[in-house]
Amino acid sequence: MQHAPDGVNFEVKSLIQMPLVAPDPFVPDAFADNGDDRGINWGLCHINPDGGSAMNESILARFDCDLSRDTDRLFFKRNNLCFDEDT
Repeated sequence: MQHAPDGVNFEVKSLIQMPLVAPDPFVPDAFADNGDDRGINWGLCHINPDGGSAMNESILARFDCDLSRDTDRLFFKRNNLCFDEDT
């Protein structure tokens, strides 16, 4: 794991031996225990630019989504995919 306060000069801060392969959302109320789940807006995932597994020099990346009751991002609700009836 690397960090750069200025976004340019990165320094190694820790080593991750077994990173998760699947994406994982940030769930701010995951442990609220009030039964009022608000949903998610973003999360983190691993991407390997060379096409290998996530265990080999992967990049930690953020993903954004609109799966929350608190936000309404119209950009994520557009769909330009067209399928015929047989699909």
